[in-house]
Amino acid sequence: MPPAGWRHEPDPSGIGIGVLAPNDAFGHAYPSFTGETDTILADASQMLDASHQASALLGLTATYHEDAQRLPDLHPLWARAYDDLDHPLFRQRLDAMLDNHHQAF
Repeated sequence: MPPAGWRHEPDPSGIGIGVLAPNDAFGHAYPSFTGETDTILADASQMLDASHQASALLGLTATYHEDAQRLPDLHPLWARAYDDLDHPLFRQRLDAMLDNHHQAF
């Protein structure tokens, strides 16, 4: 069970562990994670602008799990979500994932 005032939402792709964050970091809309990258990024950007970082993370991580090749496109908004939620260790891991991605391709 999440702590009081927090919420856990499972990864919509069914692959990851989901997102645990304060209730107010989630919006009412479910994020896009399939389809065109531009649509997914626009949706995530709107959620971040509305201070719904956890909802944005749901969409961005699920998109990554659906197609890891999208990581360079997802990284800026994904990093912003971690920064806004004050998760420096997750941000460091994300940056390492991007470095590994660039080395592999």
